Amino acid sequence: MGAESRVVRGAIIGGVVAVMIHITLRFALRHWRPLLAFWALAMINQQCSSGSGGSARSDVLASFERDEIVLAGVVGLPYQEGKPGIAHVAATVTNGASATIYDIRLVCRYQSRGRDGSSLIWSEYHIGEIQPGSSERIKVAVNGSGLLQSAIPDSLQCEPMFEFVRSDLLRARGRAELDVAALIDIDIAVEARAEPYGHRTIWASGLIDNASEMRFARADVECRVRTHSHGPSVTIRNAIYLRVNPGKRGAFRVRIGEVAVDRKAQGHHCRIIGVEAVTP
Repeated sequence: MGAESRVVRGAIIGGVVAVMIHITLRFALRHWRPLLAFWALAMINQQCSSGSGGSARSDVLASFERDEIVLAGVVGLPYQEGKPGIAHVAATVTNGASATIYDIRLVCRYQSRGRDGSSLIWSEYHIGEIQPGSSERIKVAVNGSGLLQSAIPDSLQCEPMFEFVRSDLLRARGRAELDVAALIDIDIAVEARAEPYGHRTIWASGLIDNASEMRFARADVECRVRTHSHGPSVTIRNAIYLRVNPGKRGAFRVRIGEVAVDRKAQGHHCRIIGVEAVTP
Protein backbone atom coordinates (compact mmCIF):
# COMPACT_ATOMS: atom_id res chain seq x y z
CA MET A 1 0.00 0.00 0.00
CA GLY A 2 2.84 2.31 0.85
CA ALA A 3 4.57 1.59 -2.47
CA GLU A 4 1.39 2.34 -4.40
CA SER A 5 0.91 5.67 -2.61
CA ARG A 6 4.48 6.67 -3.41
CA VAL A 7 3.93 5.85 -7.08
CA VAL A 8 0.73 7.90 -7.16
CA ARG A 9 2.43 10.81 -5.38
CA GLY A 10 5.34 10.71 -7.82
CA ALA A 11 2.98 10.67 -10.80
CA ILE A 12 1.10 13.70 -9.46
CA ILE A 13 4.30 15.68 -8.85
CA GLY A 14 5.64 14.72 -12.29
CA GLY A 15 2.42 15.85 -13.92
CA VAL A 16 2.48 19.21 -12.14
CA VAL A 17 6.11 19.80 -13.18
CA ALA A 18 5.33 18.86 -16.79
CA VAL A 19 2.40 21.30 -16.89
CA MET A 20 4.55 24.12 -15.45
CA ILE A 21 7.28 23.49 -18.02
CA HIS A 22 4.70 23.45 -20.82
CA ILE A 23 3.17 26.76 -19.67
CA THR A 24 6.61 28.37 -19.34
CA LEU A 25 7.67 27.30 -22.83
CA ARG A 26 4.40 28.53 -24.38
CA PHE A 27 4.82 31.90 -22.66
CA ALA A 28 8.44 32.22 -23.81
CA LEU A 29 7.60 31.30 -27.40
CA ARG A 30 4.67 33.70 -27.50
CA HIS A 31 6.50 36.65 -25.91
CA TRP A 32 10.09 36.08 -27.00
CA ARG A 33 10.49 39.57 -28.52
CA PRO A 34 9.61 41.52 -25.31
CA LEU A 35 11.73 39.11 -23.27
CA LEU A 36 14.69 39.62 -25.59
CA ALA A 37 14.28 43.39 -25.46
CA PHE A 38 14.09 43.30 -21.65
CA TRP A 39 17.26 41.20 -21.47
CA ALA A 40 19.09 43.59 -23.81
CA LEU A 41 18.07 46.62 -21.75
CA ALA A 42 19.25 44.88 -18.58
CA MET A 43 22.64 44.17 -20.15
CA ILE A 44 22.98 47.78 -21.33
CA ASN A 45 22.07 49.10 -17.88
CA GLN A 46 24.61 46.83 -16.25
CA GLN A 47 27.33 47.99 -18.61
CA CYS A 48 26.45 51.63 -18.02
CA SER A 49 26.43 51.26 -14.24
CA SER A 50 29.82 49.57 -14.29
CA GLY A 51 31.28 51.76 -17.01
CA SER A 52 33.75 54.61 -16.89
CA GLY A 53 31.68 56.67 -14.43
CA GLY A 54 31.43 53.86 -11.90
CA SER A 55 35.09 53.01 -12.37
CA ALA A 56 36.15 56.64 -11.89
CA ARG A 57 34.10 56.89 -8.69
CA SER A 58 35.65 53.69 -7.37
CA ASP A 59 39.13 54.99 -8.17
CA VAL A 60 38.47 58.21 -6.26
CA LEU A 61 37.08 56.37 -3.23
CA ALA A 62 40.06 54.00 -3.26
CA SER A 63 42.35 57.02 -2.96
CA PHE A 64 41.19 57.80 0.59
CA GLU A 65 44.28 58.32 2.78
CA ARG A 66 43.66 55.75 5.52
CA ASP A 67 47.26 56.04 6.70
CA GLU A 68 46.56 59.68 7.60
CA ILE A 69 44.20 58.66 10.43
CA VAL A 70 46.66 58.58 13.32
CA LEU A 71 46.40 57.63 16.99
CA ALA A 72 48.50 59.18 19.74
CA GLY A 73 48.58 59.05 23.52
CA VAL A 74 46.86 55.65 23.74
CA VAL A 75 46.26 54.61 27.35
CA GLY A 76 44.23 51.91 29.01
CA LEU A 77 42.02 53.06 31.86
CA PRO A 78 40.98 50.77 34.75
CA TYR A 79 37.52 49.95 36.04
CA GLN A 80 38.24 52.12 39.08
CA GLU A 81 41.04 54.50 39.91
CA GLY A 82 43.87 52.56 41.44
CA LYS A 83 42.48 49.20 40.34
CA PRO A 84 44.19 46.86 37.83
CA GLY A 85 42.86 45.99 34.40
CA ILE A 86 41.35 47.89 31.47
CA ALA A 87 37.78 49.12 31.10
CA HIS A 88 38.26 52.01 28.66
CA VAL A 89 40.82 53.12 26.13
CA ALA A 90 41.63 56.78 25.60
CA ALA A 91 43.44 58.10 22.54
CA THR A 92 43.87 61.23 20.46
CA VAL A 93 42.62 60.66 16.92
CA THR A 94 43.98 62.96 14.20
CA ASN A 95 42.24 63.06 10.84
CA GLY A 96 44.82 64.09 8.28
CA ALA A 97 42.75 62.71 5.39
CA SER A 98 40.43 64.47 2.96
CA ALA A 99 37.05 63.34 4.35
CA THR A 100 35.16 63.28 7.63
CA ILE A 101 35.42 60.01 9.56
CA TYR A 102 32.77 58.49 11.84
CA ASP A 103 31.82 55.20 13.55
CA ILE A 104 35.32 55.18 15.02
CA ARG A 105 36.40 52.10 16.98
CA LEU A 106 39.75 50.91 18.28
CA VAL A 107 41.10 47.41 17.86
CA CYS A 108 43.84 46.75 20.37
CA ARG A 109 46.30 44.07 21.39
CA TYR A 110 47.35 43.78 25.01
CA GLN A 111 49.26 41.52 27.34
CA SER A 112 47.97 40.05 30.59
CA ARG A 113 49.79 39.34 33.80
CA GLY A 114 50.72 35.71 34.15
CA ARG A 115 50.06 34.84 30.49
CA ASP A 116 52.28 34.56 27.44
CA GLY A 117 51.42 36.22 24.16
CA SER A 118 48.83 38.89 23.52
CA SER A 119 45.06 39.12 23.21
CA LEU A 120 42.76 41.17 20.97
CA ILE A 121 39.90 43.45 22.00
CA TRP A 122 37.50 45.77 20.19
CA SER A 123 36.19 48.98 21.63
CA GLU A 124 32.65 50.31 21.48
CA TYR A 125 31.89 53.02 18.91
CA HIS A 126 32.84 56.61 19.48
CA ILE A 127 29.69 58.70 19.10
CA GLY A 128 30.49 61.52 16.73
CA GLU A 129 32.69 62.43 13.79
CA ILE A 130 36.08 64.03 13.20
CA GLN A 131 36.47 66.55 10.39
CA PRO A 132 39.50 66.66 8.06
CA GLY A 133 42.44 68.45 9.66
CA SER A 134 41.03 68.01 13.19
CA SER A 135 42.06 66.05 16.26
CA GLU A 136 39.91 64.80 19.11
CA ARG A 137 40.59 63.01 22.35
CA ILE A 138 38.19 60.07 22.61
CA LYS A 139 37.41 57.60 25.38
CA VAL A 140 35.73 54.33 24.44
CA ALA A 141 34.72 51.30 26.49
CA VAL A 142 36.21 47.91 25.64
CA ASN A 143 34.57 44.53 25.88
CA GLY A 144 36.50 41.35 26.43
CA SER A 145 36.93 38.32 28.60
CA GLY A 146 37.95 38.25 32.23
CA LEU A 147 41.54 38.66 31.04
CA LEU A 148 40.91 42.41 30.92
CA GLN A 149 41.04 42.44 34.71
CA SER A 150 44.66 41.28 34.51
CA ALA A 151 45.53 43.33 31.40
CA ILE A 152 48.64 45.50 31.50
CA PRO A 153 47.54 49.03 30.46
CA ASP A 154 50.99 50.01 29.19
CA SER A 155 50.98 47.05 26.78
CA LEU A 156 48.15 48.41 24.61
CA GLN A 157 48.79 48.71 20.88
CA CYS A 158 45.77 50.02 18.99
CA GLU A 159 44.68 50.79 15.45
CA PRO A 160 41.65 52.85 14.40
CA MET A 161 38.70 51.41 12.50
CA PHE A 162 36.23 53.84 10.93
CA GLU A 163 34.02 54.83 8.02
CA PHE A 164 34.47 57.96 5.93
CA VAL A 165 32.03 60.30 4.20
CA ARG A 166 32.34 59.49 0.51
CA SER A 167 30.80 62.71 -0.75
CA ASP A 168 33.46 64.66 1.20
CA LEU A 169 36.21 62.83 -0.67
CA LEU A 170 34.58 63.33 -4.07
CA ARG A 171 34.25 67.07 -3.42
CA ALA A 172 37.83 67.27 -2.15
CA ARG A 173 39.06 65.58 -5.35
CA GLY A 174 36.98 67.89 -7.54
CA ARG A 175 34.85 64.97 -8.78
CA ALA A 176 31.50 65.75 -7.19
CA GLU A 177 29.78 65.11 -10.53
CA LEU A 178 30.42 61.38 -10.06
CA ASP A 179 27.78 61.13 -7.33
CA VAL A 180 24.64 63.21 -6.98
CA ALA A 181 24.98 62.97 -3.18
CA ALA A 182 28.13 65.11 -3.44
CA LEU A 183 26.11 67.86 -5.17
CA ILE A 184 23.31 67.99 -2.61
CA ASP A 185 24.31 69.57 0.69
CA ILE A 186 22.24 68.45 3.67
CA ASP A 187 22.80 70.38 6.88
CA ILE A 188 21.44 68.22 9.68
CA ALA A 189 20.81 69.03 13.35
CA VAL A 190 19.76 66.39 15.87
CA GLU A 191 17.51 66.63 18.90
CA ALA A 192 17.13 63.92 21.54
CA ARG A 193 13.86 64.16 23.42
CA ALA A 194 13.33 62.28 26.69
CA GLU A 195 10.25 60.04 26.78
CA PRO A 196 8.58 58.06 29.59
CA TYR A 197 9.91 54.69 30.73
CA GLY A 198 13.53 55.41 29.92
CA HIS A 199 13.04 55.98 26.20
CA ARG A 200 14.50 58.69 24.00
CA THR A 201 13.18 59.98 20.68
CA ILE A 202 15.62 61.20 18.03
CA TRP A 203 14.55 63.99 15.68
CA ALA A 204 16.53 65.37 12.74
CA SER A 205 15.97 68.74 11.10
CA GLY A 206 17.83 71.01 8.74
CA LEU A 207 18.19 72.40 5.23
CA ILE A 208 18.78 70.79 1.85
CA ASP A 209 20.63 72.80 -0.81
CA ASN A 210 20.34 71.17 -4.21
CA ALA A 211 23.22 72.14 -6.50
CA SER A 212 22.65 69.20 -8.85
CA GLU A 213 20.66 69.07 -12.09
CA MET A 214 18.33 66.47 -10.59
CA ARG A 215 15.32 66.94 -8.31
CA PHE A 216 16.00 65.78 -4.75
CA ALA A 217 13.43 63.18 -3.68
CA ARG A 218 14.71 61.31 -0.64
CA ALA A 219 17.59 60.91 1.79
CA ASP A 220 18.14 58.07 4.25
CA VAL A 221 19.29 59.08 7.73
CA GLU A 222 21.10 56.78 10.15
CA CYS A 223 21.63 57.71 13.81
CA ARG A 224 23.88 55.99 16.31
CA VAL A 225 22.58 56.38 19.88
CA ARG A 226 24.38 55.37 23.04
CA THR A 227 22.07 53.16 25.09
CA HIS A 228 24.17 52.54 28.21
CA SER A 229 26.55 54.76 30.11
CA HIS A 230 29.37 52.21 29.83
CA GLY A 231 29.44 52.26 26.04
CA PRO A 232 27.03 50.14 23.94
CA SER A 233 25.05 51.85 21.19
CA VAL A 234 22.42 51.06 18.54
CA THR A 235 21.58 52.47 15.13
CA ILE A 236 18.16 53.61 13.94
CA ARG A 237 17.10 54.78 10.49
CA ASN A 238 14.41 56.74 8.73
CA ALA A 239 14.03 58.70 5.50
CA ILE A 240 13.53 62.33 4.53
CA TYR A 241 10.94 62.71 1.76
CA LEU A 242 10.99 66.14 0.17
CA ARG A 243 10.88 67.64 -3.32
CA VAL A 244 13.72 70.10 -3.86
CA ASN A 245 14.24 71.26 -7.44
CA PRO A 246 17.69 72.05 -8.91
CA GLY A 247 19.15 75.23 -7.47
CA LYS A 248 16.57 75.36 -4.68
CA ARG A 249 16.57 74.92 -0.90
CA GLY A 250 14.17 72.93 1.26
CA ALA A 251 13.68 72.51 5.02
CA PHE A 252 12.85 69.26 6.77
CA ARG A 253 12.09 67.81 10.19
CA VAL A 254 11.70 64.07 10.66
CA ARG A 255 11.38 61.66 13.56
CA ILE A 256 14.14 59.08 13.20
CA GLY A 257 12.98 56.70 15.90
CA GLU A 258 12.75 55.85 19.58
CA VAL A 259 15.17 53.79 21.65
CA ALA A 260 15.35 52.55 25.23
CA VAL A 261 18.36 54.04 27.00
CA ASP A 262 20.02 54.03 30.39
CA ARG A 263 19.23 57.27 32.20
CA LYS A 264 22.94 58.15 32.36
CA ALA A 265 23.61 57.35 28.72
CA GLN A 266 24.59 60.37 26.65
CA GLY A 267 25.52 60.70 23.01
CA HIS A 268 24.01 60.46 19.54
CA HIS A 269 25.19 61.17 16.03
CA CYS A 270 23.25 61.19 12.75
CA ARG A 271 24.42 61.17 9.16
CA ILE A 272 23.08 60.85 5.63
CA ILE A 273 23.68 57.36 4.22
CA GLY A 274 21.97 57.67 0.86
CA VAL A 275 20.42 60.23 -1.48
CA GLU A 276 17.84 59.65 -4.22
CA ALA A 277 17.28 62.19 -6.97
CA VAL A 278 15.14 62.04 -10.10
CA THR A 279 14.93 63.86 -13.42
CA PRO A 280 12.93 67.08 -12.90
